Amino acid sequence: MIKSKLLILLLAINITMFSQIENLTEQFILPTELEENSGLIFYDNKIITHNDSGGQASLFELDTDTNQITRTINITNATNTDWEDITQDNNYIYIGDFGNNNGTRTDLKIYKIAKSDFNVNNNITATVINFHYEDQNDFSDNSQTNFDAEAMIVYNNTIHIFTKNRGDFKTKQYTIPNIAGDYTATLLNTYNVNGLITGATLNPTYNSVFLIGYSYYLDPFIIILDEMNEDITFNNFTKIELFSEIGKNQTEGICLMSDTNFYISSEKFTYNTTTYNQKLFTFDYNPSVNSIDNFNKSEYLVYPNPAKNELSLKNIPLNSELLIYNSNGILVESKKINSSNYKWNRSINIIDGIYFIKIVSNNKSITKKIYLN
Repeated sequence: MIKSKLLILLLAINITMFSQIENLTEQFILPTELEENSGLIFYDNKIITHNDSGGQASLFELDTDTNQITRTINITNATNTDWEDITQDNNYIYIGDFGNNNGTRTDLKIYKIAKSDFNVNNNITATVINFHYEDQNDFSDNSQTNFDAEAMIVYNNTIHIFTKNRGDFKTKQYTIPNIAGDYTATLLNTYNVNGLITGATLNPTYNSVFLIGYSYYLDPFIIILDEMNEDITFNNFTKIELFSEIGKNQTEGICLMSDTNFYISSEKFTYNTTTYNQKLFTFDYNPSVNSIDNFNKSEYLVYPNPAKNELSLKNIPLNSELLIYNSNGILVESKKINSSNYKWNRSINIIDGIYFIKIVSNNKSITKKIYLN
C-alpha cells in the first residue's frame, strides 16, 4: 500500500515547463577546495564563492576560464558557523551566516565587507549585522524547522532573506536593514515553492529574483519571482524544473553574470550510494520566450500512465522533438514527431521505472512524468 501511494504521489507531481531557461550547460567540476560551496556572486569578471558550515571563514575567487582559485580572502573577525549565501550591491559584499538546520541558533548574522577593501586585501575585517526572526519563539531542536535560510539579496539598502523550510517546503521572505546592528527580521511574504530554497540572485533589469533549490528527492529547480510590488514582494512566480537537464543535483548557488546569463553551482553529495562531484553550470534567460501555456498543456495528453509497452501522445505541436530521460536525468531516446497524435513504442533497452517525456517545439517545452512497468 505504501509503495502504491508513493507511486501515485510521484505521478501526480506537476513537472513545470522550461519556457525562459535555455542552454543549460555544465561548465566544469569545481576545485576540490569548493566541494561544499554554498553561494555565488559574479564580481570583477570572476566568481566569488565560499563553503558552508565548519569551513574556513574565507571567500574564494574563481577564474571561470581556467577553473582555478586565483585568490583566498580571509574575514579576520568572522567564524563560519554555517555560511549559506553571498550577495552584493554596488559597494559591499554580504555573507549570510544564517544556516540553521535545526532551528536552534540565536546568533544569526550577516557579514558585510567593503569592495574597496576586498579589491586590495586578502585579510579583511567585516561589520556585522545580527538578526532574529519576528515569528520564531521556539528554539528547541527541530529537524523540520521553518527557520533555516540559505538565500538572500540586497535591494534599496535592505537585505531580503529567503528561508529553506523543511517543515512545509515553502519559502518565507524577511527583511532587515543592510547596516551594522541588531534587528528583528520582518516577515513580508510566503511563497509555496514546494521545495528547499538554497540560493538567490537579483535581476534588476527585469525587477525579478531568481531562486535556486531542489526537492526532497534532490530534483533541482529554479523559481523566478516577478511582478514586483513597492515593498519588494512578488505577485507571481514561475517554477522551472531542471531534472531532465542536469539530473539529481544538490544545487546551492546562483548568480547573475549579465542581464540574461547566469551561473549555478552544486556541492558534492551522495545519493543512493552514488557520489556526484561539485559542479558549475551556466544558463541563458530569455524573457521574450512565451510561456509554455501556449502549448495548451491541459489538452496535451500522454496515456496510459502507468504504461507497459506503448504510450499515446495527443494534441502536441507539429514538428516537435520527443526526448525521453530516465530517473537519473540521462537521455535514453530522442526523435522528431511530425504528427499531432503519436504512438510511442518502448524499445528493449528501456527498463521498468520512472521516466520523463519532454516535448520541445519553437523554444517552448513541457515535461510529463510517466511510469513504465
